[in-house]
Amino acid sequence: MRGQRDAEALQDPGHEDRCRQLDELLGAGEVLPLLDGLDEVADLALRQRVLRVFQDADTG
Repeated sequence: MRGQRDAEALQDPGHEDRCRQLDELLGAGEVLPLLDGLDEVADLALRQRVLRVFQDADTG
């Protein structure tokens, strides 16, 4: 999984910071992720990217 995160960071320099911020907010109970409608996004790569952000935040 780390290699995938490194690849994301190369494509999106702010990726790691957003994952860290989301992890902090999730850990503090300050956010409630709602993914309703994600299945309606036509771009499969975009859907996978959104899910990876949540997975990365969950695994640290």
